[in-house]
Amino acid sequence: MSKIKKIIKRFINKFFHIFKINDKKIVFQGNPNMLDGNPKAIYDYMKKNNPDYRLVCIVNKSVDVSNLPKSDYAFYRTFKEYFHLATAKYWIRSQSIGGLIEKRKGQVYIQTWHGHGALKKMSYDLENLKDLDKTVELEHVRDWDYYISTDKLDGEVIVSSTKYSGKIVELGAPSLDILVNECNNEKLKESIKNKIGISKDNNKKIVLYAPTFRDLNLKSDLVSVPIQMLKKLKDYVVLVRLHPLIENKIDKSLFSDNFINVCSYPDVTDLLLISDLLISDYSNVIYEYSLLNRPIILYAYDLESYEKERGFYIDYNSLPGIIVKDEKSLYETLRQEKYLDEKYKTKLNKFNDKYNKNNDGTVTKRIVDLIVSGYFNESRNAK
Repeated sequence: MSKIKKIIKRFINKFFHIFKINDKKIVFQGNPNMLDGNPKAIYDYMKKNNPDYRLVCIVNKSVDVSNLPKSDYAFYRTFKEYFHLATAKYWIRSQSIGGLIEKRKGQVYIQTWHGHGALKKMSYDLENLKDLDKTVELEHVRDWDYYISTDKLDGEVIVSSTKYSGKIVELGAPSLDILVNECNNEKLKESIKNKIGISKDNNKKIVLYAPTFRDLNLKSDLVSVPIQMLKKLKDYVVLVRLHPLIENKIDKSLFSDNFINVCSYPDVTDLLLISDLLISDYSNVIYEYSLLNRPIILYAYDLESYEKERGFYIDYNSLPGIIVKDEKSLYETLRQEKYLDEKYKTKLNKFNDKYNKNNDGTVTKRIVDLIVSGYFNESRNAK
């Protein structure tokens, strides 16, 4: 940060820190380009059940906020944002967001994270990061007071990968409550289908294709999208959800009538709810979809190289799905519905017993009850 920026930051904090902290105010921040994830789940619950709290969501100006009261949102880099960040008792975030406003004494930062479960290695746990001092707590986690983990391994990984030294509370993922509570809500599912353009009389199976982002070679990601093969499967509707950098590289004319681009759809849990089948590879969406007890295909065409270059925290073969490594195998698996084999249901049950026990449909309530009780009141390293 330049000297001028440091001076500006110091001035802004000095000014906004003169305002009193409101013990009943909570600021929510997730993906800046949409209202989603764990912060949104907690906001929605508290809006309905805790009217005595002041709730503010921080988003980019491009986000559709028409469903929010005007008092419940603030745009990034505005006076309103700085004021709410400086005066809220709690910051509830799912991303490692930096900014001009520094956490002050009396404020509490609760990090809920955006990926559920520990799958791909990250940060200090990556083998190719050899020049870093891996004993030092990463800068972006130093303000965290509490980390909400989904399971024991998730908490252990956050420590090993970042050297986070704050408190870890194993509660589960609030955004996944809907998958448990609404998985059989046909009215809700019809509403979601209508939003994305699937007609009520369309009886085709819905497949969600949601691969992880690979930062090594964008071109390889384009090749990995089995568009040509999936076009042959006329009895499926394919929802395609890719990383924005990948989506922007794809020629949309390649998509046929049975493809729907849902890359910008605001809430992935909606897409999980309506899908009959998930095709992924190394994405944490596998943990989320497992809660629905529906089949998963793991299209791991580059498994050996990915494991060598990135690596995993768990045995990839233990994941709850059928593993295929080329488009021909993927096509045959879909055409013959091999993913319905009973042995994959057994894998799914074992996986959920180990990693999804806390995701029981009441995670949000547990977190809010702890907020209201004052459990999260203790802060560390506040300025």
